[in-house]
Amino acid sequence: MKKAFTLIELLVVIAIIAILAAILFPVFAQAKESARATTCLNNMKQLGVGVMSYLADNDGYYPNPYCDRYPCAGWVISGANPLAGTTNPACTMVDAWNNDLCSIADPKLGAIYPYVKNEQVYKCPTAQQGRYRWANFSVNSSTQRVTYTMNRNFGGNYISLRSGGIGQIGLSESVVNFPSSTFLLVDEDVVTRNDGLLLPGTTATNGDDFGRQHRQGANILHGDSSVKRYARESIKFGSPLWVRWETQRTQE
Repeated sequence: MKKAFTLIELLVVIAIIAILAAILFPVFAQAKESARATTCLNNMKQLGVGVMSYLADNDGYYPNPYCDRYPCAGWVISGANPLAGTTNPACTMVDAWNNDLCSIADPKLGAIYPYVKNEQVYKCPTAQQGRYRWANFSVNSSTQRVTYTMNRNFGGNYISLRSGGIGQIGLSESVVNFPSSTFLLVDEDVVTRNDGLLLPGTTATNGDDFGRQHRQGANILHGDSSVKRYARESIKFGSPLWVRWETQRTQE
């Protein structure tokens, strides 16, 4: 007759399993996040291919960083456009600029979508939640169609569009002196994300924020379509890398 486990032996086994679970679960979580961060980088690579194809077909001009009425050559169409906003159900979070915070923007109406043909690559797979900086809304990236945003400095002054809205004209690649280190698309933080455009601030608090979802850092697509993860601390306002917002520079 086999001897049964005693209560003490069972408790020891349970304690060992609990210890192993406590050790392994964070490892599994980190592995999942690493996989999501890799997917995010691959998404940006595909968007970079779309931008390069657009450049080739449009005499070396980048798509517009921002426009809020279709048709226009915006890289995406802002959620302020009635065609781009959430309608079913209607979004209950609309800010002072009429941005639909539920959807952010419409990628399918954007200028590079014909080259990309996949809406999923416009969105980082890592979920984010937070409090929207410009209004008292609790925002969640799970409903947003676009989480990447384009550097405002890749466009000129805002102009009136024939379609009735406002937008920017994309720059020529000839004026982007250092495309391999100039930020084009940014994995923006959910607390400032609202329209597909990333607006660099003049202080640490009056502009849009880089994301922090990938080990306290953000993935970035450069003007030459290369991609890289940057630590949030290295690109905050006032750091040496801040100049890499700019598109017309005379020195590295």
